[in-house]
Amino acid sequence: MRIRHLGSDDDLLRQVADIFTAQGQHDLESMARALTQDDAYQLARRAHRLGGSAEYLGGTDLSALCAEIEDLAHAGDLTGCRARLPAVEDEYRRIVDELRRGNRDEPGEAPRAAP
Repeated sequence: MRIRHLGSDDDLLRQVADIFTAQGQHDLESMARALTQDDAYQLARRAHRLGGSAEYLGGTDLSALCAEIEDLAHAGDLTGCRARLPAVEDEYRRIVDELRRGNRDEPGEAPRAAP
């Protein structure tokens, strides 16, 4: 995953990273809670929100995983959702790590030299 280009504004990147990290963690916790409560509706809502945020940043793998959970939740397949949640958590952590590193290179480009 390459974080979508946000310009050279490091403050903006930090703000986006902080918001995604905090909201994403909240969404993951809400998803886990929804699974323990067998609440497919809340699970689908949180998966949709996390997936949308990830897509905005270029996290297509996380977005796709969230879409799978959302679809399974709508179908009432909470067992399938439980099986996929660890992959969502792993991919979320990978994105957070990348955001913290500030990796904003576009796919196929060499890393940019520091100004």
